[in-house]
Amino acid sequence: MIIGMDYKLYNFTDSNSIVSIAMLTYNHRDYIEEAIDSVLAQITNFPIQLVIADDFSLDGTREIVLKYQEQYPDKIKLILQNKNVGASRNNISLFENLEGKYVAALEGDDYWTDPYKLQKQVDFLENNEEYGLVHADINSYNQSSQKFTYNANKNQSNTREASTKEELFSRLLEGDYLIRTATVVFRNSLLQAIPPNKIEFLMGDTPLWLDLSQITKFKYFDEVNTVYRVLPESASKSVDQKKLARFRLSIIEMQIYYLKKYNYVIKE
Repeated sequence: MIIGMDYKLYNFTDSNSIVSIAMLTYNHRDYIEEAIDSVLAQITNFPIQLVIADDFSLDGTREIVLKYQEQYPDKIKLILQNKNVGASRNNISLFENLEGKYVAALEGDDYWTDPYKLQKQVDFLENNEEYGLVHADINSYNQSSQKFTYNANKNQSNTREASTKEELFSRLLEGDYLIRTATVVFRNSLLQAIPPNKIEFLMGDTPLWLDLSQITKFKYFDEVNTVYRVLPESASKSVDQKKLARFRLSIIEMQIYYLKKYNYVIKE
């Protein structure tokens, strides 16, 4: 364990792991075991590293992830924030500790359903250098109603690959092309080529996809490999109308910022 920074770090994993799985968690006591188990169930011919960043959970999540790290020290790298720092700061700590050639994303309340998810996605990226990111479809589970929505992308245009980076950028910005974050694997090396942002947004994933769209091609796998859990309270869903309004405003701010960042002009 390393102390003396903003967080405690537990790490005995292989720094040569091919895939680092980035897992943000905060008060996910009822879901975190299913998330971790779905990673440990992955069948691969390469080493993987699960990096969990806990944002000072107070509901028992921290005790659960510590138990898993003790049981699987060669596979789980653990970041424990010394105080609640918020999703953006916790995500920065997480990305500072991803050592794999590829990065996969899975939050602590979602889980993978295909044990060959990583193997199939990495095989594609290894054999197709022009692609830097792959993603797939999800089944959405509403925690309140306890009902599934199957193949959530079925009415989206994800299956139509963008012919240019301009088209991909535009469709991402307009919400016409949806990236289900928990299904993603991308090349870690691409992060070094992204110009830094001067401001932070309430959504951490869409800005990353917009940046990556300028430097690589995306591949959509028309298959389900993940369950995305819809909770009553989140950044994009809340009973607090002010919170929802702030999130919608952040989307508009992000759209304007990225149009300027890459010198795009809205076409009439």
